[in-house]
Amino acid sequence: MVFQKGQKNHGFFSLYLPALASHHFFLAFSLFLAVSLGSVTIDIQDTYQIIFSKLGFPFGTGKLSPSTIAIVWNMRVPRVLLGILAGAGLSVCGSVMQSTVNNPIAEPYILGISAGATFGATLSIILGLKIHYWRRRLYRSHSGISCGPFYRIHAGKNDDKQSDIYQEQL
Repeated sequence: MVFQKGQKNHGFFSLYLPALASHHFFLAFSLFLAVSLGSVTIDIQDTYQIIFSKLGFPFGTGKLSPSTIAIVWNMRVPRVLLGILAGAGLSVCGSVMQSTVNNPIAEPYILGISAGATFGATLSIILGLKIHYWRRRLYRSHSGISCGPFYRIHAGKNDDKQSDIYQEQL
């Protein structure tokens, strides 16, 4: 950001505070909306009452059934919060990948992460590994992470050969 003479520097937060506040508002609104939607119809007002009463605010939930409270607090709220955390984690990983390769449209195929995960999944199927679901996902993730550097080293060697061929053509 370029500042001109006579222009006051209001700081980073004063410039982006309205956008940050609006993003937080829409995140909270979507959280309450997502918690109130589902196969069992629950009013958004009841959702507000349940969540705020569980957080310690003085809202009564006397007229609501225990099953409605259990559906909102024990099933829907954890799912929505985990969805928010997963989305935040994916956005951080995407930002790191974009800054690593200096490409604003970077994808997992560039570093070989998807190829490594596919290799790990195929290897576990071929070897017939009988492992639990979460261990299988962990194995695939580990193979994707470990194959990425090898793929990048190999791609770096090919890049040199391609640049030599390109130089010879000039």
